[in-house]
Amino acid sequence: MAGRLAAALAITLAAALMPPKPVAAANPQLAESWRRCTDSEADISLSGCSTIIQANGESGAHRAIAFYNRGIAYRHRNQYDLAVQDFSQAIRLRPGDAEAFNNRGITYDDQGQFARAIQDFVHAIRLKPGYAEAYYNRGNAYRHKSLYERRAGGADTKSATDIAIRDYDQAIRLKPDYAAAFVNRGVAHYDRTQYARSIQDYDEAIRLKPDLAEAFNNRALAYYKTSQYPRALPDFDQTIRLKKDYGNALINRALGPYEAPVRRPSQ
Repeated sequence: MAGRLAAALAITLAAALMPPKPVAAANPQLAESWRRCTDSEADISLSGCSTIIQANGESGAHRAIAFYNRGIAYRHRNQYDLAVQDFSQAIRLRPGDAEAFNNRGITYDDQGQFARAIQDFVHAIRLKPGYAEAYYNRGNAYRHKSLYERRAGGADTKSATDIAIRDYDQAIRLKPDYAAAFVNRGVAHYDRTQYARSIQDYDEAIRLKPDLAEAFNNRALAYYKTSQYPRALPDFDQTIRLKKDYGNALINRALGPYEAPVRRPSQ
């Protein structure tokens, strides 16, 4: 069977920061801008945060929150350069903000700037040593670096993947119910051809989060690699039940263990 790579779970941004309550209470118009700034809808958040950033009299700490939240909105719109600019402004105004470093690192990773991303995650961890998400995100950046090097024919793929696994290990130590970290550590083990270990990680991810389609899809691929074909098909079926538009699972189930083409991971 041709080799296939498992799908990793995407990096997720930290939540928007809430405004200080006294500020919101003192000025109803400003309170509405803060409400919009923390909205989950990107366009609404952009409008509200921009109003706060441009307002006279706001403290540097408050403007840092608005820059941070607007950076999240820009990233959701895939406007990565603008997101980096806003996270950088938030860091300038609040240099001890681990979440701003973490989210700027995520955005650098989106752009394929892996060294910058890793550096920001290092800063986030120094500021907040128990930051499981920063370890997870740094692991993802190292794994993306490894994937890039593999595609480019580089020779450093093993070390980057091994570092990614260590970061996932630490994320799981800090947050034992971190299902996404188990999935992506399973992907890293899969990349290292450690299929039995990847299956163990997918098992744990499924135990923690039974509706995680990627974990079922990935476990099926690992079952294929260990010639456990009868166990793979039910996992593909479950993947499709959970996520009807999961194209890779549909194709893999249809083609079977001997016909499936080479795949690249979904990022």
